Amino acid sequence: SCSFHLVVPVSSGSFRSLLRSLSVVSYFLRFVSVKF
Repeated sequence: SCSFHLVVPVSSGSFRSLLRSLSVVSYFLRFVSVKF
């Protein structure tokens, strides 16, 4: 995931923010599944 972030060009900030939000959502879902 981190290497993919490095591959993404810095100019496309929207795509990077989208990837970041997706990673945050996946982490949150994992946390919820572990909690419950």
